[in-house]
Amino acid sequence: MALTQVQPLRFVVDLEIEGAKKEILSLEQLSGGYRVMLSLVMDLARRMALANEHRSEQAIESEAIVLIDEIDLHLHPKWQQRVLVDLINTFPNTQFIVTTHSAPGLTTIKSENIVLLYYKEGKLIASSPTSNTYGAQAGRVLNEIMGVEQRPPA
Repeated sequence: MALTQVQPLRFVVDLEIEGAKKEILSLEQLSGGYRVMLSLVMDLARRMALANEHRSEQAIESEAIVLIDEIDLHLHPKWQQRVLVDLINTFPNTQFIVTTHSAPGLTTIKSENIVLLYYKEGKLIASSPTSNTYGAQAGRVLNEIMGVEQRPPA
């Protein structure tokens, strides 16, 4: 076979969307949110494989600590609600330390795993939520945890 006949490498995704038919898509056809999450997962898996190449266990089962700022930035609220849960399920021995301004994201996390950071009188304060977040309505989390009024001022 001549070198000119070699096809360039392609990355395809076998994607099944709820309520839609199964499709095979090229990476370029995916939405920005899918591409961002896919690149995050692939980057974490690659880094774990490189850091643990001497171990016989699966790389994604390695112990790790991962810091992610604004984990749900630019994601649809439905994805905000599941991104951290999906990462925890994919990387079961990884401790994720993330920041968010997303009420939907906080509804999937138990309040004992949440630390609120804010400034009071010029000092940085860290505290725990005073009400339960896991399974709570996003509007309640916005109001009680994040201090957002239920209705905007008139």
